[in-house]
Amino acid sequence: MRVLTAVLLILLVACNSNPDKPASGVLVKRDASLVHQSVRRLNDIVIYEIFSPPVASRVYAYSTLALYEAGRWSDTSYPSLTSQLNGFPDMPIPEPGKTYDFQLAGAKAFFSVVEKLTFTKDSSRVTAEAVLAKLKEGMQDDVYEASLAFGQKVSDAIWQRAIKDNYKEVQGMARYSPSDKPGKW
Repeated sequence: MRVLTAVLLILLVACNSNPDKPASGVLVKRDASLVHQSVRRLNDIVIYEIFSPPVASRVYAYSTLALYEAGRWSDTSYPSLTSQLNGFPDMPIPEPGKTYDFQLAGAKAFFSVVEKLTFTKDSSRVTAEAVLAKLKEGMQDDVYEASLAFGQKVSDAIWQRAIKDNYKEVQGMARYSPSDKPGKW
């Protein structure tokens, strides 16, 4: 839970960072409400699917790490979090000379991971399409495509770690039954 709180805090700071300090070749677009909308949809999915605490924590951690790792490039002073964690591969880096919208890349990475880790695909797709469409407004096609491709690369790297931590085995365990006993969720 502390990791999730730390990741969400970092994401909020990243979405509200100084727009005057972008990396070269970066479109600066800050709209924290889109991050909030995305995580709210994930909350709805986790509640609907009644994930056990170990599964829910993985869903939150991997999806928000993907969002952060793709979005952090809008300010090169943000360090990689996965490089500080065990078992993660090196994250992709943006290609020099290309222009990216890293908020778009982060949204793509987030929803790609969510789709791989959850069963409720339609719900996340509807939100993903709305968020990506909002971010695409007024954007050049080459920037849009480069940003989506970068987000997918980050998602794939995060997924490589997820498949090595027994996620599928944990997800396949008996369905979680919520309890209203003290200390249970």
